[in-house]
Amino acid sequence: MAGVDSIQRQVTTPEGTGTSIPQVDIRPTRPRPPKAFYWNGLHPSQLAAGDRWKNRKLCTYCNNPLFPANFGRTPRICGGCEQVTYCSMKCQLADERLHQIVCELFTTFIRTSPRPSSAHKITLLIPEDSDVPAFLWLRYTQYHHFDVPDLETVLGDDYPATMEDSILHRLHISHMYMQPFDLDHQVCYWYRDGHKEDGSVVNQCLAMITKVPMDKMTFRGPLLIASSAATHWSARGVYRDFGLEDFRVVYDYFRIYHSDSQKPLGIRYSVGEGKPVMGVRLTCLGDQRLFKDHVYVPVKLPLGHSIYHPELYHHDEITLAVPNLLELPLLFDRHLPEYDNLSEAETRHMSEDREYFENRQFLPLTVDVDPYSPGWGKVYRRDNGRFTYSVSLVRADKKDLTIFHAQAIIAFCSEFLIPAMQRQHKHLAASGMSSREMIAFRESFKREMICRARFERWLATYRDQKALAFPVLALELSPYEV
Repeated sequence: MAGVDSIQRQVTTPEGTGTSIPQVDIRPTRPRPPKAFYWNGLHPSQLAAGDRWKNRKLCTYCNNPLFPANFGRTPRICGGCEQVTYCSMKCQLADERLHQIVCELFTTFIRTSPRPSSAHKITLLIPEDSDVPAFLWLRYTQYHHFDVPDLETVLGDDYPATMEDSILHRLHISHMYMQPFDLDHQVCYWYRDGHKEDGSVVNQCLAMITKVPMDKMTFRGPLLIASSAATHWSARGVYRDFGLEDFRVVYDYFRIYHSDSQKPLGIRYSVGEGKPVMGVRLTCLGDQRLFKDHVYVPVKLPLGHSIYHPELYHHDEITLAVPNLLELPLLFDRHLPEYDNLSEAETRHMSEDREYFENRQFLPLTVDVDPYSPGWGKVYRRDNGRFTYSVSLVRADKKDLTIFHAQAIIAFCSEFLIPAMQRQHKHLAASGMSSREMIAFRESFKREMICRARFERWLATYRDQKALAFPVLALELSPYEV
């Protein structure tokens, strides 16, 4: 009997004679597809969770696995871009209108625009004031094991704050019942954080792509879309060239998500608006050892960054008094780097290195110069004598802080000021001065030794010494001339 399993069972008849009577098990048996149907020729239950996503080929339109050629149905590949594959002529024709929007654009872009560097990857720009999308090379800066996109003016000349979101993440959270694709990677997109209030117009190109009427399309401002090799939102930051097969994903997703009623689920890529200001990151020992990070790393921080709002975080116990007295006030914030995509050996190294998060460059800036303080001449101590994590530094006047300027201020504290204070402390302790006389001496030291005039004289000597090894430093401007 088709569709059921027939079994034999030994029974005893009323007459007492044993007879083999055929019995029928009426439980239906689900027909199993041929072995070649499954990815890698194996049933999904035979694959490890991670292996299910490796090397599988899906139809761009219906998202079903492609049948191999020996199964009687040859996959169809677009002859123009050679980037998208279909399981049948029916699927290829159904996707023809949408694919034609980007097929020729992509081939022309690849032919006429060579890759500027290995740090650049193809991204898709959906402008707000055009009917035609565009491809561009977006530059990424690699930090540890993930990439940071350079979005300064891509979404507007006003250096807007941006939000990053993931189609896979949002579908899993809010639209699981509408998900047409079993995505095996991330499709990420960036948009202006204040696109609803900053005067951005309704995205005309997105309305054209999705066939959503302009009076119902509420998404404003440009969109930048990238493909990611990551399979989980928590492991973001591993980007690759935008794949044309993801354009169908973009189309289906934004037909669902184009309304102001949707709540943002992504992460804020930059936390403020305004042209970025140059600052310096002081890296911890572990990042220097494990990732070969430089001790001083230039960073760009927008004017609205939280570092300019110290009231938002708690560093009340740490003060940078010396830069203030030098008329070069500095602001700082702990830089908590993400440690995604680490290998097992790297993770073990982090846990075993007791000095991993120690930051020795930052400590001299915290020297206590209060004449009334019992800690006069000492630096801030915490966490068993170590200041942890990397630190970002910027100037409070929102002017650029160069690496040379940061090095000079730190060297002034560590090589000149702290040794001088320690010598004076020993002298005062041996002199038998009264507390009042000691405080008066410290106040005099503070006025004469920690001031702009003293620092400028010291800086001239410091720059001349450094210029012997690095002649270009002779051209460095004083931080007061920036």
